[in-house]
Amino acid sequence: MHIRHETDIPYVVMDKKSNSLKIRLEAEGKGERERLQDVRILYGDSYDYQDERNYCWNYNESKMNLRYAFGNLQVWEAAVPVPEWKRVKYTFSLTMENGEEYLYNEYGLQIKDLAAMDRLLNTYYSHFFYPYIFDEDVIQYPEWVKETIWYQIFPERFCRGNNKEEAGLCSWDNERPQKDSHYGGDLCGIIHRLDHLERLGVNGIYLTPVFKACSNHKYDTINYFEVDPQFGTKEQLKELVAKAHEKGMHIILDGVFNHISHVHPFWQDVLEKQELSEYKDYFCIREFPVDTSVIYSKELNYETFSFVATMPKLNYGNPKVKDYILSIIEYWIKECDIDGWRFDVGNELSFCFYEELKKRLKPVKDDIYIVAEIWHDSNRWMRNGYIDSTMNYSLCSTINDYALYQNIDGKDFNNRYLHLLSRLSMVHSELSFNLLDSHDTKRVMNMANKDRVKVKNAFLMLFLLPGSPCLYYGTEIGLCGSDDPDNRRPMIWDQTRWDTELFAFFQKLIRFRKENSSWIQKANMRCVCEEDCHVWKFSHGEVEYTLLHNVSLQNRDIPEGNLTICTAGEGQVLEPNGMALMETLK
Repeated sequence: MHIRHETDIPYVVMDKKSNSLKIRLEAEGKGERERLQDVRILYGDSYDYQDERNYCWNYNESKMNLRYAFGNLQVWEAAVPVPEWKRVKYTFSLTMENGEEYLYNEYGLQIKDLAAMDRLLNTYYSHFFYPYIFDEDVIQYPEWVKETIWYQIFPERFCRGNNKEEAGLCSWDNERPQKDSHYGGDLCGIIHRLDHLERLGVNGIYLTPVFKACSNHKYDTINYFEVDPQFGTKEQLKELVAKAHEKGMHIILDGVFNHISHVHPFWQDVLEKQELSEYKDYFCIREFPVDTSVIYSKELNYETFSFVATMPKLNYGNPKVKDYILSIIEYWIKECDIDGWRFDVGNELSFCFYEELKKRLKPVKDDIYIVAEIWHDSNRWMRNGYIDSTMNYSLCSTINDYALYQNIDGKDFNNRYLHLLSRLSMVHSELSFNLLDSHDTKRVMNMANKDRVKVKNAFLMLFLLPGSPCLYYGTEIGLCGSDDPDNRRPMIWDQTRWDTELFAFFQKLIRFRKENSSWIQKANMRCVCEEDCHVWKFSHGEVEYTLLHNVSLQNRDIPEGNLTICTAGEGQVLEPNGMALMETLK
């Protein structure tokens, strides 16, 4: 048997809202002798003794919840209330399926006998400790995110404002954009279409960059303090945020703070004055003179995003750079009352910057949401409270491999999903920005080879898992697109060309998620993978739902229950590859 626990994120996290420690224990074992039947956590104040001379510890005992169980893997969780004196020490009491009992603490696994219990009660050491909780050290997480369903908008392709001149723009009906295509989507167009988002049911908007830049995608910023004139004005951004807030929607902006455009004034000053430029230390320059004769090369003598010469990388070792970027972040929160930031290339920003960010933002807006573009394990950023979430591409690929590409089976999915969960604390899993496609990937409809059932299956799974799910604009009507730039096609507003059945499905799925978010975020999950059917059970308190996936080539009867959502089938019949979600009758 292998037991995993540490006194740090993701195994322990302080939850300010409930004033409790969210604690996790992971176990892996085969057979009755190695599988856990029951786990208790014994906890209390570090110095609370019945008899101070004999060090007889006063402790509480609480049963831990078996949150996930797949094959030989188990994840146990509990919320431990913080004692009055803000100190906690704890030990785990384990009972195996064969009845054997053990204690697990900093000394490892020990047989639970009288001698072990005596050491537990009468020895200060050996326990796990959370020594003292200072209010200043407790991270404030944005609770509203847990109830949010996001809608990602690429402004240039979403909707063109009513009175925009069409000269020099691509026809909106031209669905095959090129790298340099301009369609004229703008902020007024988004404001005009807020009713569409409200009708769909989403309550969060993620805008890709809106600041002045060279390209149509705006990931090469020229001026961070100006809305790109192609999109509109600062006043129109304010109007968009205000009207979204009136409809109960939050808005986050995309901050491209790893690099800037090659025509940004700072970089232009460097090119003109070289080592005499006051901005030379704003960038990661290896030698002078700066050579910009190539567009994409490993031979560049300055650092960039990837090896793209037109995107010079900012130097966060320079305090002036940190102050410059932090002033931008604060400015737009104060000016427009935005609700969060998504950081492009967030894994390449300095940890010193993140540390300062945490201090600077709290007085400005204490429930601001920070999500970083990190495609790999992000625990290093989570552990120190630098960010609230990442764009969860790891979950994205796991669901897509199972439901869209179908190149892994249910057991593989469960193992991968549990591995991903082990990276996130109980709190962070609920804040996770969960997506299946974006402006950086193929669209789900293309990944599914235009199979509507596969798309429905993927999103049904996404919406049943903890986190904050996201739709990429147009997904709700069946918009297609391959790799960039094809994945950035203009939104279709002619409803005769919509997949209206798919739109109705998303309305129903979003409504279900909003009505059931509280238990979905905390649900226990079990799975049984049979040859012709995969079954997931979700439960929390008195609520229990079952998700069936018919992986056979034959129709399958749906068991008795309150059928909530079905992706392929009629009545009580589930078609091949269809999924059915049922509320279990108790």
